[in-house]
Amino acid sequence: MKNGSQEILNRLKEGDAEAFDIIYKQYYRGLFAFATQYVNRAECEEIIQDVMMWVWENHTMLIPELSLKSLLFASVKNRCLNKIAHIQYFRYLYPEYDTFLRIVLFQYFLSSL
Repeated sequence: MKNGSQEILNRLKEGDAEAFDIIYKQYYRGLFAFATQYVNRAECEEIIQDVMMWVWENHTMLIPELSLKSLLFASVKNRCLNKIAHIQYFRYLYPEYDTFLRIVLFQYFLSSL
């Protein structure tokens, strides 16, 4: 880990909001691009917000010697996979939902013509 990154992580651990902002801006694009491999754009934003909120709420537990980048990407991946599993389970429980949704969207499309 670079000295500058180490310093920012130490500042975050102490509760420095500016350090959090730097980290957020530094990793957001990469996390977003990574998450789009798994879920749609709206879900990506929600997942990244949740992960970043978790980092801020748990900043005192961060271990500066460990890779924040690895933590962020692993957290985003796990939340994406959880989202996919949740969607699949929902579709399993309510198989008619997809058909219903397609009919409603088709009717909406026809009414807008």
